[in-house]
Amino acid sequence: LLGEDAAGLSATTIAHLTAAWDEEYQRFRPKLPKRLQAKAKHVLHEIMYAATREEAEQQLDGFVAEYEAKTQGDRGLDDDREPLLAFFALPAEHWTHVRTTNVIESPFATV
Repeated sequence: LLGEDAAGLSATTIAHLTAAWDEEYQRFRPKLPKRLQAKAKHVLHEIMYAATREEAEQQLDGFVAEYEAKTQGDRGLDDDREPLLAFFALPAEHWTHVRTTNVIESPFATV
């Protein structure tokens, strides 16, 4: 019953793509100075909601340049580029479903 939504995306696919962003933030947040944590979260949110993959890539490049040196020896933030930007390979009409865990916007809200 919960196999796929009307758009043909499996619950597992949506959960994996959505979790990538939260996992990335949670992984490096403690390594940032507290004064930068809220700003970093905001910038990641802006990258996730970019209008195109190209715009997201440019913003991610800027994010890496600004924050990588401040993460106290963390592995490169750029290492997770593909998992973070994977949903941009989907048709744009699916992006809202992948970007949110909000039940109102979720493709499974009717279930």
